[in-house]
Amino acid sequence: MEMLGVLAIIGVLSISALLGYNYAITKYKVNETWSELERRAVAGISKLMIVKEVVSGEFLEEFKNVTVLGYPISQNMLDESHFDIILNEVPEKVCRMLIETNPDDYYIIYVNDTLATQADLCSEQNEMIFEVGQGGAVERCETSDDCTRSCDKCQNGICQSNCSSGMKCARSINSFSYSCCSSDYIIDGYCCSQIQTDENGQKTCCTLIDICCPIGYFKPEGVSNCISCDDPSSYRSVQTAGAACYMCSNRILAGWTCALECPANSHDNGFGECECDDADAIQDKNGNCHSCEEVTGTEDSHYYIWHGHYSYNGDSHTISTSHCTRCNMRTAGAGESTGGGYCVKCSQGTVAKGGSCETCPDDLSGLVSRFQCESCDGTWNDTEESCSK
Repeated sequence: MEMLGVLAIIGVLSISALLGYNYAITKYKVNETWSELERRAVAGISKLMIVKEVVSGEFLEEFKNVTVLGYPISQNMLDESHFDIILNEVPEKVCRMLIETNPDDYYIIYVNDTLATQADLCSEQNEMIFEVGQGGAVERCETSDDCTRSCDKCQNGICQSNCSSGMKCARSINSFSYSCCSSDYIIDGYCCSQIQTDENGQKTCCTLIDICCPIGYFKPEGVSNCISCDDPSSYRSVQTAGAACYMCSNRILAGWTCALECPANSHDNGFGECECDDADAIQDKNGNCHSCEEVTGTEDSHYYIWHGHYSYNGDSHTISTSHCTRCNMRTAGAGESTGGGYCVKCSQGTVAKGGSCETCPDDLSGLVSRFQCESCDGTWNDTEESCSK
């Protein structure tokens, strides 16, 4: 029995030693690979800083096409500031440890064409792509529809500017959209309507309605000085809410309020504006969402912004008044209330039709919602979505 115990202990120690040896070998391979990647990354970045344009042909041809460990390796230039280092036939354990030990997230890593957010993506043999560059990661694509920026085109697997010579794809200071912009009007990635230079030589970016601030600042209505985009306060302004708020990439338009985040029960719609989670809800001036039942007729709260996207640069986002109508509210224009874009609740016995409240019709079948139906003392059928007397 004692001998069996001794043999068992020896067996455990042998397994532990073998595991430790395997780990050490994998660690050695990972360190060697990182050293190889680092040499190529430094050389590539240095070359990009000198050339500053896409290089045709082999990129970093001075390096061998195989690593010291025997992994096939190549480089591919993506644009004037990014390139890939492509590593093939990487064993699973080495692949996993490379992902887990990525130094300071210096590289964007893809494993078998998938962004490596976790080591579980590694299989027995792997292709690993290490994206190196400056100014953030490139956007990869299969078609141009995959590109976030409307002025980009999918070329050779990445989204690249489709603008003509002298133009660049940049975010408009007047909206949340991207467009081709003359290089002379771009400051820190923003396309300005015009650029002003103060007595100290500092350039300021101006919107279409002549709101001018340095990048990283905005000027709400009624405020004389430009305010940091990081200011914790929310600023409400009717006439210039969108134009002022779009100047800050970290702020969002909630109703007529330029805030740091959307109110409860709403979300960022992707155009720099808060939108209600409930498709049938209506926003008030401060971006708070209300159901049709919550809408009152008091002077302070019966005006509600109608549902839709606003634009100051001729973008195609259209304003929809359907939410006003569904809640039996008419639309009110700029001449009726400062800023326009409001819904006003119709009184009992009338139905909303565009900008007016009209007497209930004899035939109620054309009414579009329960709220219109109830205003005309009708009976609403939820299944058929129809109204009858």
